[in-house]
Order: sequence, then structure tokens, then C-alpha cells
Amino acid sequence: RAVHLLAGAAALALVAGVWLLASELFHRPDGSSGALALLAAGLTAVAIPLLHFGRTTPGLAGVSVAVVAGWLLLRGWRRDNPLAFAASGMLAGAAVLLDRSGLVAPAILALWWLGVTILRSAGAPPARWGQFWWWLAGLIVVIGPVLGVWLHDPAALATYARGLRLTTDFTTAWPLADVWTNLRNNFLGLMWLPDAGATVGFPGHFVHSLVAPLIWLAVGALLVNLDRFVGWALASWLLAPLLFASVAAVAAPDWALLALLLPGLSLALTFVLDRFHAAWRSPESGWPDTPAAYL
Repeated sequence: RAVHLLAGAAALALVAGVWLLASELFHRPDGSSGALALLAAGLTAVAIPLLHFGRTTPGLAGVSVAVVAGWLLLRGWRRDNPLAFAASGMLAGAAVLLDRSGLVAPAILALWWLGVTILRSAGAPPARWGQFWWWLAGLIVVIGPVLGVWLHDPAALATYARGLRLTTDFTTAWPLADVWTNLRNNFLGLMWLPDAGATVGFPGHFVHSLVAPLIWLAVGALLVNLDRFVGWALASWLLAPLLFASVAAVAAPDWALLALLLPGLSLALTFVLDRFHAAWRSPESGWPDTPAAYL
């Protein structure tokens, strides 16, 4: 019962975290970002992985903490708040320790730092190196001790990342030989393949069939908007968990490793729906042109 309670609390925290993150990521001076934040939170709340993880295992704890870390980072950029950067780094480190899916959280936020550096003239938040050191210091404070252990014994990191102690398989081969096959299966698992991991074992696919076709449009929308920070941020949040799960999974798709993909998919679908709405209302270009470009 305690595990179910913790899982439910983590699921609720994830929905709230996605709402906060979307409010900052899609922030607009006219206040219209509130509707997008509600849409992203709603897509998260009805997602198949959240409904499953929210009643079984507390695997969403690391995901919800990582989402809040992303919100604090965006808020720190907008308000130039050093404490927000430090708190973001600390929560990113906590995501690493709470669940193995959170191992990729610092990498996602590091890609965000790279994005604000190379996209300064494309609407990216203003950032300075002093802010980055606040974030890095918060991260190291939390994961410093365990990071030393992993650097001394990389097999311990492989054991943690692949969940070997959960499956009673103590083989520490790292990385897997067939990463490309895992990457293909992880992508197909979003829409077609069932979970093949040993810790979840859900027979369905990651994304609901009604929403699955929009994934292709979301990928197109993000590729078209990679020169904008929002496109860069969402592409980073989708690509990093997919690559990590492809390297770390014993068998793909493994939902336990793809859990961090859930908020990224909700935000990406919200983004593409917003682009459709903007194209529909735009008098300059007819809306069929934009979906054609995404496809």
C-alpha cells in the first residue's frame, strides 16, 4: 500500500511539474501560455505510462523531480536567480539517485545550456557562465559521492543503469552490442511494440493510438524549429532518453528506462498542436502548407 501511495503521489507531482515546465517553456507576454500548460498537463495525466506507473512502482519519482529541475532552470534564466540554478542542479542530481531513468536528466539540462549558448540570437533565454557554475555546483553537491564510486568502478554504474539487481542478472557488459536495434525498437515501442523490460511488463504501447500519428508531426515540427530554443529543448528531451535507453536496456523497449520520455512527448505534442493553431489563424500562409512541411 505504501508503494502504491508513493507511486500515486509521484504521478500527481509529475502532472503538476509538467504544468510548471510548460508555463515557462511556452512563456508569452500576453499570458496565452496558460492554455498550453494545461494542455501539456492534461496529455500527461491521461498518458498510458503515467496511469501504469502511477499505480504500480514509484518509478515516476525521478521523472517528476527532473521536470521540476527543468522548470527551475528556465525560471532562473528568466529571473536571473542563482538559487534557482543551484536548486535545479540539486534536483537533477536527485533524479539520478531516485531512479535509473533519471541518469539522463543532467544530460538533458546540459544540452539546454548548450542551446542557450548557440541560439542567443534565436529567442533563447539570456545565460552567462556564472549561472552555469551555480547549476553545476548544485548537481555535484548531490551526486558527488556516488559519482566518485562510479568513476572508480564503472561496472557499478552499468549495474545501476541496466537495473541488473532488479532482474537478478549480474552481467555487466556495457554498452550493448546492438544499440541500433534497441533504438529502432524503442522508437517502434512508442506506437507498436509492447514493453519488453523485466520490471514493468505492460502489454500495450507507450503512446495511445489516437495520439500516435501526431508523433510524426511533432518530429517534423521540432526539426523545423531546431533554430529556436523551444525546439532545441524539446528535441533534447526526446532524443537523450531514447539514446540512453538504447544503450542501457537489456531488452528494448524498456518502459522503466523510457519513463523520462513521457513529459517530453506531452510537451512536444502540445508544441505541434500550438503550431497548427498558429498556422490556422495566420493570414500569410495557409495551414496546409505547414503540415506538409512538418511531414
